[in-house]
Amino acid sequence: MSNKKLIVIFAVIFVTFAATAIILSGIQPEENIAVISVDAKQIKEVDLSFDQTFDINTEFGTNTVTVSGGEIYVSEADCPDRLCIRHGKLNNKYDSIVCLPNKLVIEYKNGSGVDAVAGR
Repeated sequence: MSNKKLIVIFAVIFVTFAATAIILSGIQPEENIAVISVDAKQIKEVDLSFDQTFDINTEFGTNTVTVSGGEIYVSEADCPDRLCIRHGKLNNKYDSIVCLPNKLVIEYKNGSGVDAVAGR
């Protein structure tokens, strides 16, 4: 194999890794803050730098939220399907944890912006 072909192969590999790193760095949250909303009203901002467990008690139900190692998740819930628990930890700034029966939403701060607006 000639030197030119090797250079091209290594350049393609380098560009692929660089593009992947840029894309992955773009999905990380800008802040280490999660926002908790119930019935479309923000009720709490949570600093993910501190491990903690707390209950969100509302007229719709109760969810226990846990912060551990900089990650947030629902550890207990009284909803019937428990999908919020099975969701696991919040992954990236485009992700959210939703408990429909309890009208609970957990997302990263600045992670819920509008990506596009459809025209008429």
